[in-house]
Formats: sequence, C-alpha cells, structure tokens
Amino acid sequence: MSFQTQFADLVAIDDPTLQQLRQQAWEYFSQSGFPKPQLEHWKYTNLRALEKQSFVIAQEQCMGLVPDDLEPYLMANTYTLVFVNGQFDPALSKLDDLPKTATMTNLASVIKTDPQRLRPHFAKYADMSKAEYSLTALNTAFMTDGAYIELNQEAKLTKPIHLLFVTTPQQQSISTQPRILIIVNPNAKAKVIEQYVSLGASTYFTNVLSEISLAANSQLEHYKIQQESDKAYHIATMQVQQQQGSRLTDYRFAFGALLARDTINSILAGEYAESDCSGLYLGQKRQHIDYHVCTEHQQAHCRSTQNYKGVLMDRARGVFNGRVHVHPNAKKTDSQQSNKNLLLSKDAEIDTKPELEIYADEVQCSHGATVGQLDDNMVFYLRSRGLSQQVARHLLTYGFAKEIIEGIDLEALQMMLGKTIAEKLPGTEQLKEEMEWEY
Repeated sequence: MSFQTQFADLVAIDDPTLQQLRQQAWEYFSQSGFPKPQLEHWKYTNLRALEKQSFVIAQEQCMGLVPDDLEPYLMANTYTLVFVNGQFDPALSKLDDLPKTATMTNLASVIKTDPQRLRPHFAKYADMSKAEYSLTALNTAFMTDGAYIELNQEAKLTKPIHLLFVTTPQQQSISTQPRILIIVNPNAKAKVIEQYVSLGASTYFTNVLSEISLAANSQLEHYKIQQESDKAYHIATMQVQQQQGSRLTDYRFAFGALLARDTINSILAGEYAESDCSGLYLGQKRQHIDYHVCTEHQQAHCRSTQNYKGVLMDRARGVFNGRVHVHPNAKKTDSQQSNKNLLLSKDAEIDTKPELEIYADEVQCSHGATVGQLDDNMVFYLRSRGLSQQVARHLLTYGFAKEIIEGIDLEALQMMLGKTIAEKLPGTEQLKEEMEWEY
C-alpha cells in the first residue's frame, strides 16, 4: 500500500492538536502494520490479500449524483447525511426540521470551524496503541470526513438519523476512512441507521471508526447495514462508553464485501447500564465475514446480550468471537450470549468462539454456539405439502435468518431488511414462481 507517501498531504491541517494526533496515530500504524493472524483477535481473519492491494486516499466525491441514483437506499421520514466516496454531500442530504436540541453535521466542518468541541470525546475511547487495533490508528491518521451527532440533555428525536455511505466506481482503487462520533447526553434518546452501499462492482477499502458516548440514562438504537461491493474490503470498529442507566441496542447486518470485519467493544462503566447486541451475516461465494464482539462489565447490576446468527453458502467463511468480561466490581451481572449458524453447503465454514471471563460473584451468565444444517424432517414436511425442495429449503432458511429482525420497531427498515435477506438466499425466484410471493 502507498499510505506512507500520501500521509504528508493530510497532516497540514489548522488544528495543532489534531495534527499531533494524526502523527501519533501514523507512528502506531507504522510500527504495527496490518493485524496478523498471530494475534489472538485476528486468528481467523488474514488481511494479506488486502495488504497486497494498492489504494489511493479518496479526496473528492463523485459529482453528478442525484437522489434518484440513491432511491433504493434512501428512507422516508429520516434525517439523512449522505457521504459519497467518504466526503459529505449536502445536496443529497436531508436535515429539514432538525430540532435545536440536536447537532447533526459532517465531521470535517466541525474540525474546521470548532475543533475545541471535539476534544472531550474525539479519540478518547478507541484504543489505537495495541497491534490488534492498528486499523483504528490508520483511521485516525487518514480520516478526512464522517458524521458528528450530539444530542442535548433530555433531547428525544422523533425521526431516525440515516448515515448513508456510498462508494462509486473510480479509475483507481480508493480507500475511505469514515469517522463517526455520537454523543448522547443525559436522558436523551435517538435512533441511528448506518448504511454502506456501492453503486458499482469496483475494488476499494472502507475502514470505519465509530466512537459513541452514552451519558447517564440515555438511549441509543443503532443499526448498521453493510452492502458493499463483492470485491470490496470493509473493516469497522465501534467503541461505546456507557454510563449509569444508559442503554445501547445494536443491530448489524453483513450482506456484502469480499472481506468484512466488525469489531464492537462496549464498556458498561456505570451501574444499571444495558447493552443488547444482535447481528446477522449472510455469506456466499468466497466471502469472509468476521464479527468480534466484546462487552466489558465494569460495574454492578448491568445487563448485556449478544445474539448473532450466520447463514453461509458456497465457499463462504464466517467468524464469531464473542467475549463477555465481568470485572471484580460487577456483581449482579446478567449476561447471555448466543451464536447460531446454518451451513448450506459442504464447503462453507464457520469459526465460533464464545467466551465468558468472570471475576465477580452473584452473576447470571450463559453462552452457547450451534452449527448445523437444515432439518431433513422439516424439509420433507414442506415437500409433502406440495413445495419443491428448493422452495422448502428457502423458507426454512428465511425463517432462521428473519428472527434477528423481528425486534426492530422501525417498520420500513424491517421490511427492507426482510426483502434483502430473502433476495440473498437461494430459491427466491422459484418461490416467487410457485407461490406468487412478494416479500
């Protein structure tokens, strides 16, 4: 990669503090390089193919896009921030009727006009000094834009926030380093939809870093949908800091990318904090999809769940590494962890590693993982009712995957995800033909 030769063009920024942070981040990345499989956190995901690629930092958005180009992805009744090739596009964004109790803009504008506002939270939560987090350092060194969201105390948004990141085909393979900072102050409440899509089948590298601060008794519903090109590399890290009584609900869906890796770290730093993390990954062809989830119970009376499902076809490979760490002070912890996987071909592969690390008494913790295939008896039952084998298998697989979206209370999002899941599974066309079913 030619990152080193491109770094000099980015460090000449106005704010000396951020300039120093970039320099420090680049030093960390230069020392560690890309994470290697020798690291426990990266044991099942090899980035050698990514390292061999040559990327240029995306600096200009694709001009000429109109809302019709994004029609399949835009959602009604939302506040929308659109980023094209990593850069904010105000013409495609929609921030009408934004209340004064909320700030919603692109990160580059805050860096330029009010960098002091960032300092209490920016780069304060995500660790970039360790080798396993070297891509956090890479993002810090090269990020140029992203989303900045802050809710005042007691603010409760009536509409979801939609962050839409769009990549368009370029003459050269590009790299984008989106940065997201979400600050939810005491007793505030919001819903954020974070979506990554591609308008072409090009090769590119997306490296996302999100930092989220949830103050006392605040609530955040967060949804992440990854629909990148099947030639793309998508790596994302989300670091959440939760204070007393705060609640995080996180849903994420991985449908695209040749290689995708999500790291979700949540620190329950105040009593009675809650973290509910769910995910669904659908892998086909030679896709590699990795979820690495860690919940740190630092205080007493906190509750957490990790519920992830995977459907793998062809020669796809899935990875789930879920960890729950209960610290000595975290009495009365309640934590459940589950990972269920469905393999639809003999060449599909899953590596699942649920972990509990408990150093406190009076806790209720459980974990489990399953790997299996479709039940032949259920397939036979549906076939006895007149369905073809492929349609029967499709319905059973769809039912297995759809369970993850049933808790989503945004109807439009639930319907969109249901349709996407159905279209990704084999047997869709036969189902429509035999049963005239429209999802």
